[in-house]
Amino acid sequence: LRPAPVNSQSDLLYIGGVTFARALDTMVGGLARLQRTHPSAQLHLFGPAWFSEAALTALPDYATARPHLHFHGY
Repeated sequence: LRPAPVNSQSDLLYIGGVTFARALDTMVGGLARLQRTHPSAQLHLFGPAWFSEAALTALPDYATARPHLHFHGY
């Protein structure tokens, strides 16, 4: 088996309830770190958002990750 070719754009998907209990803070931090080596990486979150905007924007890595975070809901 050969690995699939690496795409120049890295899209990550999360499907489910978007909460801090389900590691929203870890996903935001991971995306910010991923930006260093994969600046085109995007995180798409599909599901109901169960957190406050204040809690999200208070995350240390939020400002770095924000342009690459996409909340789609459902």
